[in-house]
Amino acid sequence: MPVDNAHLRRIVTELVTAPKAPSLRELGARLDRSPGRAQRELRAHLGESPKQFSVRLRLDRAAALLASTDRRIIDIAVDLGFGSHEHFTRTFRQRFAASPVEWRARHQLSAEAAQTAFAAAPCVGLLRRTPHRTPKKESTMAYEFETRQLPATPVLYQARRVATDEVATALAECLPAVFGYVVEQGLAMAGPPYVRYVDTSPAFVSIEGGIPLAEAPAPPPGETGIVAGELPAGPALVTVHRGTYDTLGEAHIALDRHMAENDLTPASPPWEVYLTDPGEVPDPADWLTEVLWPLRSP
Repeated sequence: MPVDNAHLRRIVTELVTAPKAPSLRELGARLDRSPGRAQRELRAHLGESPKQFSVRLRLDRAAALLASTDRRIIDIAVDLGFGSHEHFTRTFRQRFAASPVEWRARHQLSAEAAQTAFAAAPCVGLLRRTPHRTPKKESTMAYEFETRQLPATPVLYQARRVATDEVATALAECLPAVFGYVVEQGLAMAGPPYVRYVDTSPAFVSIEGGIPLAEAPAPPPGETGIVAGELPAGPALVTVHRGTYDTLGEAHIALDRHMAENDLTPASPPWEVYLTDPGEVPDPADWLTEVLWPLRSP
């Protein structure tokens, strides 16, 4: 019998919050599975093995702490579940090609930027694993709208053109790749991950999945597939969607209808900002996603 998704999400929350990742035997017992089968099912849900997820998460959090605090390296290592200074240093070097001491000397982040990276680390591989689908009937959800003046925001992103039913798979590749590059370069994030819908057709959608930054970055190497860009300044119509990602199309339809009813004209493609970390909030009914659609000035 398949494991209930809510149960899987509770296990992921434990992986996110526990000082040390549970063993495969412990995970298997909680899922009523053999260790091997538990690993396979969690890998399908996470996009990587439980151990890889846990180690990546803790190393990314360590990088943020090293760049934003003067805490002792051994204290950071112990708090994040590493058994010794040597183990932490060796694993950190494998991830970032630098020792913790070298990393701290090269990078400095504000406490706010570090906290943003700390919070985003668990979710970039989990976001959008539920497919995005346009609803077949009008939503009964009540949406509230506001017009917000947005600043120009530098971003790094990867672009994809995919079939409409492959958006989740594409974003599960783009967002971790961009987030990993941001962490490796010690760049300051300015907010949660986003996806921008550049162009859509009945069969295909062009998307940009990325990370907003506090400052414009140097252009990444071409082989990374990561591009430096900017989310545009100006007025935007904004609403917040509560619930699973597979119903996000309802928010887009509600925005489109509101613009038509109020003689508003879109200026550029919309994007979504994922306010809730699915690893921290297991119940999809409580997930919050902000949807923004730039407007032409009157």
